[in-house]
Amino acid sequence: MPWTADEREVFYKSLALLAETLGEALSPGRMAGYVAALDDAPFGAVQIGLREALKTCKFFPKPVELRELGEESREWRKFKEAETERLLAPMRRMPARLSDDETQAHIDKLKLAVMQLAGRKRMR
Repeated sequence: MPWTADEREVFYKSLALLAETLGEALSPGRMAGYVAALDDAPFGAVQIGLREALKTCKFFPKPVELRELGEESREWRKFKEAETERLLAPMRRMPARLSDDETQAHIDKLKLAVMQLAGRKRMR
């Protein structure tokens, strides 16, 4: 899911901070390239990647490295586990026997939870 304008602004500031810290030049074109390469990744994971890069990188990371730093981090895994539990909690309380209408309502809730976990707005 593409980032919002606010998320892009936060990303630009974070990327500029990383570039300044690592002594790297950052042109508008280069910033746009990073956004193009990363805006399909979860924004939270990329922000974690930027924070990890500030702490651990000796050289300015490529977009794929920021993605990996974020998505492979313990912090992101813990967030995803908590989010999964939150979204699936209503399904755990589902009664054993349901009417057809109740079954459809629970199926709709489950579809919504799966879509949110996948970062999509609607399921086909």
